[in-house]
Amino acid sequence: MASVNVIGLVDNTYLKPYGSTKDIDVLIEDTARYGAYAIAINPVFLRYAREYMARKGGYTFRVVAVVDFPFGAGTTELGWTPLNAIHGTRMNLISWPQ
Repeated sequence: MASVNVIGLVDNTYLKPYGSTKDIDVLIEDTARYGAYAIAINPVFLRYAREYMARKGGYTFRVVAVVDFPFGAGTTELGWTPLNAIHGTRMNLISWPQ
């Protein structure tokens, strides 16, 4: 029977509405150590996480910016536009059925 690296199929998340760059450092290092597929963070930490990872190098997981979840206080357009303008990176929209 083949073994499956289950942790490689999940995202490691930090979606609290508060926190510090130290929390993101720990998230990045834990994700690298355990081999998760991606980190999922609030957009406010996106630039910091990408710069941290570029500075340290060697990371192979993805970085996901979660827009309007889990708080649900805005519209997709409200969250989507500033990210495109600020970060200029490819983004995928994932929509959950209501």
